[in-house]
Amino acid sequence: MGLYYYVNNCSNKTFIAAGYLAVPALSVSDAIALIDSFNLQLDGLVFNPMLPEAAEFVSDLHDFQEELKVIVAVESSLDLAGWSSSTYTTKLKPSMGNENEAAGWLTTVDLLLLGPPTRC
Repeated sequence: MGLYYYVNNCSNKTFIAAGYLAVPALSVSDAIALIDSFNLQLDGLVFNPMLPEAAEFVSDLHDFQEELKVIVAVESSLDLAGWSSSTYTTKLKPSMGNENEAAGWLTTVDLLLLGPPTRC
């Protein structure tokens, strides 16, 4: 499956178990260093909007790579302010250990990266 890039604690094990390459970064500077060091071309980005400099980073990255799919991972619906747009998908972070919420995350990622399943 496609490369999936991940910023901050979101569902790393879930992505890896589903066959995605999930590269964790705890800060914007970590993310930039990883992208530069490995010359990464990203298919998707999951990030915490509360990280300092996150908004500018995502905007710059999206300008550079227009086809980038972005999921804004929020703690609560209050964190959605300023992030609702047709460019980004927003999703509440899953609770630790909640398999149903993790499955919901995987569905969101799959739909965003792969599109809806085709029917025969």
